[in-house]
Amino acid sequence: MNKQLPSAKSNNRGGAALLLTIVISAVCLSLVFGGAALIVASRSGTARLIEREKAFWLAEGAIAEGRWQLKHNSGWFTDPAHYPSDDRDWLKGKLQFFEAKSSLAVRELGKSCLYGIGRQGEAMVIIKVQFDPISQKVIEWREI
Repeated sequence: MNKQLPSAKSNNRGGAALLLTIVISAVCLSLVFGGAALIVASRSGTARLIEREKAFWLAEGAIAEGRWQLKHNSGWFTDPAHYPSDDRDWLKGKLQFFEAKSSLAVRELGKSCLYGIGRQGEAMVIIKVQFDPISQKVIEWREI
């Protein structure tokens, strides 16, 4: 009976299974954390999109309010004439001290345009409506 003892060379692979387990675990963890980061980014992007949509409809409501004011009082205005036209920073400043969810109609004296400003959280939308001063029909509608 010639039994041989196991050689030292066959014991060199004892840590390979542990190393493989660590590598597979690291890959799985990186996939999990990467997926979680993607979900968080997608969720915050969706929240911003929803805030902007709400701000848009608040601005539309402000336009409707302004048109109602003009229908009942054709001389209605909120501010003296401001130059340059469509000054976005000036219009943004109009809502500076209002709540995070607010809307405002702005009409400058002597101009046949109406601005609707809507703000929801961090999102702000400004809509400009150019109208015929006599019939008050909308000539141009655009977001600025």
